[in-house]
Amino acid sequence: MLRSNLVKRYQIIAELITMTSDEIIRPSALLALFYDWLFWKAQDNIMNIEPAILLIMETFESRNWQFCQMLIEFLRYEAYGFCKPLSEDIKKSVDAAMETVLTQRVIL
Repeated sequence: MLRSNLVKRYQIIAELITMTSDEIIRPSALLALFYDWLFWKAQDNIMNIEPAILLIMETFESRNWQFCQMLIEFLRYEAYGFCKPLSEDIKKSVDAAMETVLTQRVIL
């Protein structure tokens, strides 16, 4: 269920990422968060990308600018540098994921 009050997965993810101080492990955790964005297809489940966008929105609204910036920069970096031969397809997937988030009203 979108915007469920039962378990706020993005809060758990934020804590896990925040607690990860190792600079080798943190990018892997962020990649796990955004992986579905990089290869998004219209028939995929919206719940796969929902935690990441809610985490971005929550950190923005709570004025945690540094954490929000880290998330957005990571997504942008991965969209352009995850796999150079697939970068055009990945950028399209990220754009399609964001369009889905907006049309499905995950964020307003």
